[in-house]
Amino acid sequence: TLPLINSRSENGLEVAAILQRMELIAVDEGGQEVHAVFILYYMFAHPNQKLRWIPSTHESVTDVKFTTRSQKVHDVFTIEGCERTSEVTELVDIIDRETVVYYNGMVRSSALYLTKTFCPMNLDTMPYDTHNCTACLSIPRADEFQFGVYENATLMGVNDKWFIEKTIRTRTVE
Repeated sequence: TLPLINSRSENGLEVAAILQRMELIAVDEGGQEVHAVFILYYMFAHPNQKLRWIPSTHESVTDVKFTTRSQKVHDVFTIEGCERTSEVTELVDIIDRETVVYYNGMVRSSALYLTKTFCPMNLDTMPYDTHNCTACLSIPRADEFQFGVYENATLMGVNDKWFIEKTIRTRTVE
C-alpha cells in the first residue's frame, strides 16, 4: 500500500481521472435511485519524496508496476459522493488492478466503484420518459480533481429499459 497523505501537500494534490466504463446495474423507480458501476483510470503525483528516484542511479529503472486484488492500492485519497450521490463504494475484489509508480512520483492506477444516486423521476409519460440524473464524485483531500470521459467509454443500460445517453458532462465543484 502506498503511504497515506495525512494533509494537503505544500504543492497541493492534483488528481486526473478518466471514466472508462459506466454501467447501470439497477434502477429503483419507487425509491428514485440509480445504482451504477464506474471504472476510473486515474493519475496523481504522490507527495512522498521516498517515491522518487533517479533512474541512472537505480539500474535505469523508470517505473515499478504491481498488480493488486482484494485490497486497496493506496490510501492517498478516497473518492466520495456529493450532492445526490449518497454512496460510493470501492469494489476491491472484482478486478485486478495494475498500478504504476514512476520515478518522478507519478502514480497511475484504476478502480471500480459502485454508486447510489438519488434521481427524481416523473414516470407519467412512460415508456417515453427521460430523466437527467447527476452522479457526483469528489476527492475531499485533493486541491484539484480533473475528470474526463474516455472517447470510447463503455456506457451500458439495464434491463433493455434504462439507457445512458452518450452525453456525459463533467464539471468542477468548489
